[in-house]
Amino acid sequence: MKRTALAVLVALAVLMAPIAEAQMTPGGGIHRGSSGGAYGPAVSMVGMAHSLVVGSDGVLYVLRNGASATSAPAGEVVAIRPSGVIAWTAKLQGGTHRVELAGSFVLVATGPAAGGMGRWPTGGVASSTVVALNAASGSVVWQSSFEGIVSEIEAFAGGTYVLIHAPNVSTTTMPVKRSVAAIDNSGRLVWKVDLD
Repeated sequence: MKRTALAVLVALAVLMAPIAEAQMTPGGGIHRGSSGGAYGPAVSMVGMAHSLVVGSDGVLYVLRNGASATSAPAGEVVAIRPSGVIAWTAKLQGGTHRVELAGSFVLVATGPAAGGMGRWPTGGVASSTVVALNAASGSVVWQSSFEGIVSEIEAFAGGTYVLIHAPNVSTTTMPVKRSVAAIDNSGRLVWKVDLD
């Protein structure tokens, strides 16, 4: 009897993990890609998702957020070789919360992160920026800014798709307005579509 009860509890825990992950992931869905988020200091929920990605060469790109009471939020992208040696560090303003690899670019979403489960950074609407770093050196190649919070970045052959969340001030029945945008490999906005 005890073995059966234990087996049922283990099975339930395994089955409930994806549901819990969906509730904790910005945008409310399970992200199966290589990027993730670590919530910046302006959000009440800290460190609830992933913030690293590994290149095919084994180099690890990890986000490191930091701020003090006297400075604006800032973040860093740290590239670590498989040997454990730090290859480069890139400091970015506004905090970092998403990382994705796209060919020779490390794409990073900066700005406040959505707090999950309907929580927003202090101050309501904010702007976010997708920054493309050179994967070999960490130097900034291009930047593309958006009104709202960039909650997902997904690379494709022709550029990057960006999912943006913003408070919807035009209605009280749907507090979040979502849109998706495509930016090309030079950071230029190609199109933007409202989803709600």
